Amino acid sequence: MLANANFRGLWAAKICSQAGTQISRVSLILAFARTSNSVVIIASLICCEVLPGVITSFLSGTVADRGNKRFIMVASDLSRMVLAMVAMIWPVTWVIFMVVAAQSIGFAFFNPARSSALPLVVDPDTLPEANALDQGASTTVLIVGPALAASLFYSLGLRATLAIDALTYLVSALFILGIKIPKTSVTNAPEMLWQTVTEGWRYLNRHSLAKQIVWLGVISLFCVGLWVPLAPVFARTFLHSSEATISVQMTVFGIGGLCAAPIIPRLSRVVSKGALMAACLLGEALIMFLYSFTAIASASTALIFVWGATVMGISVASVSLIQESVAQSHLGRVFAIIEQTESSATLLAILGAVLLQRVLSPERIFTTAAVFYFVFVGVVLLSTRGHNILRTGLSPAPGLLQDAI
Repeated sequence: MLANANFRGLWAAKICSQAGTQISRVSLILAFARTSNSVVIIASLICCEVLPGVITSFLSGTVADRGNKRFIMVASDLSRMVLAMVAMIWPVTWVIFMVVAAQSIGFAFFNPARSSALPLVVDPDTLPEANALDQGASTTVLIVGPALAASLFYSLGLRATLAIDALTYLVSALFILGIKIPKTSVTNAPEMLWQTVTEGWRYLNRHSLAKQIVWLGVISLFCVGLWVPLAPVFARTFLHSSEATISVQMTVFGIGGLCAAPIIPRLSRVVSKGALMAACLLGEALIMFLYSFTAIASASTALIFVWGATVMGISVASVSLIQESVAQSHLGRVFAIIEQTESSATLLAILGAVLLQRVLSPERIFTTAAVFYFVFVGVVLLSTRGHNILRTGLSPAPGLLQDAI
């Protein structure tokens, strides 16, 4: 897969920009924790990272569909580089908040353009491998990034980490400039901008498969998103361990995803991608249910490893199905909508965790969420449209079952 120069450029660009973002994000959290020790400040920083991008996604997907994808990605990278340099020169709270919010807008344009460009530079049969490599790289950054960021922050300071962030955006832009993305035919009808934006939602509403995938993803992220804010309390009160257990489990989660990355594309040739996604969704709900009853830290961590592998299966199968089934003329808008719904589900999960922890223990919240998750996915799959999901994306090849095992 990496022999494809165009894919290799997109892949390397994502690693560079994501690594820089992770380094600066963790460094900023550490800096605010050191100077203010305020949960409100850190929560405000996270909101600045998420909300502007969610709002901008109403427009960014349309721009990705109708514009030059390579230009959009390069412009996004260079603008985020300049913003990181501004924060490096003037690292005061209000400037940092404005920079983070503006970078969130830049990412909202970069991500749909890149996601919709990917199927243009690889063969349809190799989409699962491409997406697995993509997800594996992201997982690696999430594993290594926090430790690297902490080391750089404590040894070099905040300005240096922001400078590194700026440099990674420049390197990402250079990688993208070196690739060729085939042009797609876009209608020249004189539509108003708002018409093209709303057409993305209308298209998704008409596209049964994509709509089902989006809703299943929302439920998954909402239920599993409850884990993040409740995990420290869960570790103390249920696992009778320290908060450090959660950092270990987050690392093990990433390792599980990495181990599954080379296996998932092979499995997608043994069974349909829809069936693989469905099995992983049901499996994730079951793992969450077992996790809520497992009070032994080592056994809990083992479940987290399997959980990470399962999430890799969901990600690769669902993204591949979207890329294969959605028209290229609407793919950017669909990915922008997915970004909106995922971010909204995550924010709702954080709010839900804050409210539910007043009446339920973390383990019972996890149990309830897991049961709801399993029942919702089961009902969807038992419907007529669910049967269609199970049959979608079937590309079997002789002998691959032995290779996948």
